[in-house]
Amino acid sequence: MFAAVGNKVIALHRQTIGAVELDVPEGQWRYLTAAEIGSFYPKNSEA
Repeated sequence: MFAAVGNKVIALHRQTIGAVELDVPEGQWRYLTAAEIGSFYPKNSEA
């Protein structure tokens, strides 16, 4: 994706994103759980 716009990736730092922990080996992937997907959306608060 970066190469498509003329950029070169020299180093990549993996980290957590919200409540999602990146717990798979480099080059691998996994589906997000329903709870992880839900953590990206704000909770409804009733005032």
